Amino acid sequence: MNEGGKKTIKMLSLAVLGMFFFSFALVPLYDVFCEVTGLNGKIDLSPSRIVESDISEGRDITVQFVSHNNEQMPWDFGPSDEVINITTGKYYTATYYVKNTTSKAMVAQAIPSVAPSNAAAHLKKLECFCFEQQILKPGEEAPSFGATLFFWFRKVVQEHLAGLDSAQLNQSFVYGMAWFIFSEVMFFAAFFGALFYVRTFSVPWLGGEGEKGLANMLWENFQSTWPLLTTPDLGAAYTVPEKSMSFPGWDKILTWLPLWNTIVLLSSSVTVHMAHINLKAANKNKFNIWLGVTVSLAIFFVFLQALEYYEAYEHYGLTLNSGIYGSTFFMLTGFHGFHVMMGGLMLSVMLIRSVFYNHFKPDPHEHFGFEAASWYWHFVDVVWVMLFMFVYIL
Repeated sequence: MNEGGKKTIKMLSLAVLGMFFFSFALVPLYDVFCEVTGLNGKIDLSPSRIVESDISEGRDITVQFVSHNNEQMPWDFGPSDEVINITTGKYYTATYYVKNTTSKAMVAQAIPSVAPSNAAAHLKKLECFCFEQQILKPGEEAPSFGATLFFWFRKVVQEHLAGLDSAQLNQSFVYGMAWFIFSEVMFFAAFFGALFYVRTFSVPWLGGEGEKGLANMLWENFQSTWPLLTTPDLGAAYTVPEKSMSFPGWDKILTWLPLWNTIVLLSSSVTVHMAHINLKAANKNKFNIWLGVTVSLAIFFVFLQALEYYEAYEHYGLTLNSGIYGSTFFMLTGFHGFHVMMGGLMLSVMLIRSVFYNHFKPDPHEHFGFEAASWYWHFVDVVWVMLFMFVYIL
């Protein structure tokens, strides 16, 4: 082969090699190009820090969300809300739905894009599922409630540790927890209100008492008592219990489960307060011990509650179908037990964060997660005291 042919082959080989490497460089070069020019609306895939002075308030904007799947990614993927109306200067959350429709686990990552392209500079992401890869098992859907909570709280903790939160954001957490507890207060107020109405008005009316005592004409032999262990139809449509869960008398006080439930839960309120005191005193070892005791008492309370339900169903014949007394008893104590489990879960997460990740410091700003959980736990204790008085004693 002559020199001209060899030179041509070398040039072609170098050209092919250059094209090969250039193909790998296209994606990062394209990203740099879009970042410099603003074309295609591609945005940064890292969390932003909001600076209050940079926020312009007062403009109403309509945002439309769309989704496009890669041809080789057979997932169901789309926005939960296709259009939302927002006001500049405020925080909003947009969610997407995704489901792995295949028979194998798959990994994917979303790539956000904004149009028109000049709007990309004004979009600041505090949290996004596009920050990291998503792994879904066969048939798994996201966001599930548990997964949403986990990833949201994890991101909040990460942003706090990185110093990305602001005074406004911290204040919103305080207000958010306060309003959440207030909503729980109103939730239980509805059930306590129903109990009050039944005991004060409905049952006495059926027994011939009060201004609407003519209702006694429906069941002439019905007598107004509480706890109501019978029904006007004498159990034709309901299960009549043999015994109530009320105070059994001083001779049986030590075998009465609600008393031990009360002792356990009130003790846990003391132990969580002791944990808070030691945390503010920078004594992490005692903080972990007291918090661990609180979590243990929460688990023990749930065990005693389950034991009480077993006793009610199997030994007393008291069920959800035992008329108004059975339904109010199980609705109030059942929902309270659920809230005890929620509070115990919160405190357990705080214990894990403290023991394994050394989170929380004496400064109140550095341990609001624990403080919020302790607020909730004290609320659960107060609700139980009311339950003990109005459901078991009075």
